[in-house]
Amino acid sequence: LNITSDLLAETGTHPLNQLAEDGVGGYTVTIQPSGGATRTISGSNTTVLINLNGADRVTFDGLNTGGNALLVRNTSATTGAVFQLTNDASNNQIRNSTIEGGNTNTSSALVLIAAGTTTGNDNNTISGNVIRARTDAVGVPANLVASLNGSTTALNSNNVVSGNQLANFTANGFATSAGATSNNWTVTNNDVSQNATRAGTVFAFNTGGMTGTNLISQNLIHGFISSGTNAILGFLVGNSLNLTISRNRIYDFQTTAGATGVIEGIEFDGASGGAANITVVNNMVTLAPTLATAQSVIGIQDFGFGGNTFTANYNSVFIGGTATGASPSWAIKRGDLAPTTYTARNNIAFNNRTGGTSSHFAGGDDSANTGTFVSNFNFFAGTGATAANFMDYGTASTGTPVSFAAWMAGPPTRDANSIAGIASSFTVSDIFVDAANGDLHLKPTATVVIGLGTPIAGVTTDFDNDSRSATAPTIGADERSEEHTSELQSHHD
Repeated sequence: LNITSDLLAETGTHPLNQLAEDGVGGYTVTIQPSGGATRTISGSNTTVLINLNGADRVTFDGLNTGGNALLVRNTSATTGAVFQLTNDASNNQIRNSTIEGGNTNTSSALVLIAAGTTTGNDNNTISGNVIRARTDAVGVPANLVASLNGSTTALNSNNVVSGNQLANFTANGFATSAGATSNNWTVTNNDVSQNATRAGTVFAFNTGGMTGTNLISQNLIHGFISSGTNAILGFLVGNSLNLTISRNRIYDFQTTAGATGVIEGIEFDGASGGAANITVVNNMVTLAPTLATAQSVIGIQDFGFGGNTFTANYNSVFIGGTATGASPSWAIKRGDLAPTTYTARNNIAFNNRTGGTSSHFAGGDDSANTGTFVSNFNFFAGTGATAANFMDYGTASTGTPVSFAAWMAGPPTRDANSIAGIASSFTVSDIFVDAANGDLHLKPTATVVIGLGTPIAGVTTDFDNDSRSATAPTIGADERSEEHTSELQSHHD
C-alpha cells in the first residue's frame, strides 16, 4: 500500500484487524510512502491512532529513496498511543519511521504492545525509528515503547526493539509491566536521550517483569538531568528472569541547583519470593555531573531480595563531580536488605567524586554477611571521609566506611586478588581515554588493570571486539583506545 500524499485527518476510529486470506495464506502487507517525499499520517485519538488489532504480518516501513520518509503523529493533546499491537498481533514490523506524540497516560506509550488473548503479541519488531515527543507543538509523552500486558499466560514474546532513537519522555524510554508478562525480548542498539529537565523520576529502561531469556545490549543512554527530589536512572530492573544487560554506555547525567534525587546508572530491585536474576556485563557507566549538589550518586547497585541473583562482570564505572552536604556516593554497591547471591569480578569501580562530609565509596556491601557474596579481581578507587576508608561494609544504607583490609576480611572474605587505593593515588588520564565525557575505553598506559583479571566461562570478548579472556583478561569494560507508572514502580521507591 503506497502512501502517495499526506493523511492529515486520521481519526483512529477503525483498527486494522486480522486479515482474511484465500489460498495458501501467510501473506504480508507493507504500508510505505512513495514518490520520494516524506509523507505524514496525523490525527487525534485519545486511545490509539493506528491499532493493529490481532493483525499479523503487517509492515509499516518509512524507508524511501530519501531516507526515513514516514512521520506518524498522534495530535491528541495529552493521551493516546501512536501505534498499538493488541489481541495477539504478531509478526509485524514498524520500522524506519518517525513516531511522535504527547501521550501522558502512564499506562500507555507511543508504541504500545498491549494485552494478548491466546498467544500474546509475538515476534514483532520495532526498528530504525525515531520515537519522540512532538516537534510541531508542546507535548512530551510518559513512555515511548512499552509492553504493558496483564496476562501471565498470553505473554508478549520474542519481540525486538532495535536501532531506534528514543528521545524525550517523562517516565520511561522502554518499559515492561511489573508482572512477568514479557518473554524473550531483545532490546539492542537504541539511543535513549533527553534534551530537557523533567518534572519527575525518569528511567531509560524500566523492566518490571520478564521471563524466558532477555537481552538489553549496546544501547546509549545520555542527556538526563536531575531536578528537585526526582531520581534519574539508566536501568531499573524488577522481577526479570535471565536478563543480560551488556555493552551499554551510560553517560552525561547532569543535575540542577538544589537537586537531591539520586543519580544512578543500573539498579537491580529483583522480587520478593521470586528467582529474579540479572547479569550485568561489559557496561560503561559514567556519572560525573558538573554542578555541585547534595545528591547520592551510584554507578551499579544490587538491591534485590533473598533468592535473587546478581552478577556483575567486566564493567567500568567512573563516578565524578563535586558533592555538598552529607550525601555519599558509590561506584558499585549491594544495598541494605539485599541478601542476594552476589558476584562481582573483573570490574573497575573508580569513584573520583570529592567534596561534602560523607564518603565516596569505591565498593559497598550494606547487607554484610548475608546471602552469598563473591567478589574478586576487581579494581577499587575511592575516598572516604577518612581517606583510606573508601570501602563500605555494614548494614547501614548510608554506608559504613572501612579500610580495604577490613573489606577483604569480611565475613565472608573477598577480593584477595583485587587492586585498591585512594582515588588520588591513581592518575585518571592514564587509565581512561576521557572519563569526564564518558569514554571509559582503556589507554595503553592503564597498566594497573590491563591483563590482571581472571577468565570467566562464557565471556570471550571484553566489551566489543577485543578478545582477551583466554588467559589474562583486562579488568573492566574495555575497547582500548584502538579501535512504572504505579504499575511499573519498584518496591524500593
